[in-house]
Amino acid sequence: MNRLLEENRELRRELAELRISDGFFGDSNEKVKYYTGLPNLATFMALFNFLLPLMSAQNKILSPFQMLLLTFMRLRLDLPSKHLAYLFRVSPKTVYRTFNEMVSFLYANLKRAIMWPDRDTLHKIMPHQFVEAFGHRVTVIIDCFEIFTEKPANLKARAQMFSSYKHNHTMKYLIGITPNGAICFLSKGWGGRTSDKHITLNSGFLNMLLPGDIVLACCVRRSSFQPSQRCAVSWMLRM
Repeated sequence: MNRLLEENRELRRELAELRISDGFFGDSNEKVKYYTGLPNLATFMALFNFLLPLMSAQNKILSPFQMLLLTFMRLRLDLPSKHLAYLFRVSPKTVYRTFNEMVSFLYANLKRAIMWPDRDTLHKIMPHQFVEAFGHRVTVIIDCFEIFTEKPANLKARAQMFSSYKHNHTMKYLIGITPNGAICFLSKGWGGRTSDKHITLNSGFLNMLLPGDIVLACCVRRSSFQPSQRCAVSWMLRM
C-alpha cells in the first residue's frame, strides 16, 4: 500500500510538471531562475501571492499561475508564441492575448515599486566597491535600452521609431538603478530614433538629482560589471 501511494504521488508530480501547473517548479530554485529570472521559488511565490487577489480568472483558459509563468517565460527566454502554445496546450492566439494582458497588468500593479530612494537609504545599502571607487556619492546608474516593435503603418511614426543602432523599429527607454541593483527610475517610451541625450534631458530624470550626486552610465560590457572598470562618470553635479 505504501509503495502504491508513493508511486501515485510521483505520477501526480510528473503530471503536474508536464502540464506546467502549480507544481511545475517543484522545489527547484535553479528551475525558477532559468524560466523566470527570479532568484528562487520563494520570491516567485511571494510575487504570485501578491498579484493573485488582483487577477481575474473568469473565462480564462489558463490558471493565474500559468498566466504569470507564461509571461515570465516569454520575457526571460523570448520563446515564440507557437512554442509556448505547445508547452501550455493552448492556441498561439491565447498566448498572444495572455501575454499582452499580463504585461499591462504587471505594469499597472508593480510600477509603484519603482521609487527614488532617499540619500540616507542609499548610503546604508551602498556596496563597498562603490564606496572604494567613488565614496558615498553615487546615486544612480543609467542606461538607455531598446525594445523591438512591429513596423508602424504611419510613415511619420515609422521614421521616428527607426533605430540606426539596432537597424530596426524600436521603442527606447531610460532606466536607472541604484548601486545595489534596484530599479529606481523608468522613463516613458520614445521612438528608437531619439538620442540618449534627448531622453535624458527631457524624461524628468534630472529633476530627481541633487547637487553633488554622481551619475554613472553603463558601458557595453554589462555582464562583468565593476564600477571602476565598466562604468564612466557621466556627471558630477555641483549646482
